[in-house]
Amino acid sequence: IEVFSALLTGQPDNGQIRYYLAIAYEENGDIEEALAQFEAVPSDGPYGVKSKIHRAFIQEKKGNIEGAIVILQQVIADYPDEEDGYLYLGNMYETLDRFTEAEEILKQGLEMVPNRQRLHFRLGVVLDKLGERQGSIAEMEKVIALDPNHANALNYLGYTLAELGIRLDEAEGLIKRALEVRPDDGYITDSLGWVYFKMGRHDDALLYIQKALEKLPEDPLITEHLGDTYMALGQWREARKAYEKALRLGHENPDQLENKI
Repeated sequence: IEVFSALLTGQPDNGQIRYYLAIAYEENGDIEEALAQFEAVPSDGPYGVKSKIHRAFIQEKKGNIEGAIVILQQVIADYPDEEDGYLYLGNMYETLDRFTEAEEILKQGLEMVPNRQRLHFRLGVVLDKLGERQGSIAEMEKVIALDPNHANALNYLGYTLAELGIRLDEAEGLIKRALEVRPDDGYITDSLGWVYFKMGRHDDALLYIQKALEKLPEDPLITEHLGDTYMALGQWREARKAYEKALRLGHENPDQLENKI
């Protein structure tokens, strides 16, 4: 803060210096001074859009989500070719479960800045939350076409296909590709186990789901997958233990687990 303040004294119109001074205040916990510095960054310079987005994040941290949304809407109006405005506004709407608005703004972003993998990925997630599985699949396929090593998209698409019980050989290949990129990822490991479960290869499923739980022992969904696999193998006591543990871990659908128990 001392260094950037001294530099700013000699160059008060330097947006880059003021931007980094604001970052320093933000990291130091002085949120109000950080906001004041971000607001003073010239909006027409290269650090103008970054400063507005930081202001939105600060408002979100303060609990003022609507204020953050207003700032990001202004970012889009002022910088229509800036991908981040659409992405972060879509995230804000998604956080508030306003999925239709998130879908609309992400699609608007893709019209203005086409072929951006981050926008396609987020749109795929939102469409999934809206129950539009085929649309979600199409968006994930677009991400993979743009970046064949996009581990999250490979995993998301593979798991979605497994959930639907379709194209299981393809799902296996997608998730194996994701594991090549991130071999220690517990969620991807679980996805491969779930594909094997859907294929009826329950011994293989058990192996990978157990590996996933070694990495993520407190995950309720993976624990439920373990229970389902034990059920398929006829290991009833082990299945019940897994389901009861998934309940204790705060599974989002307790009634479903109670029925299985």
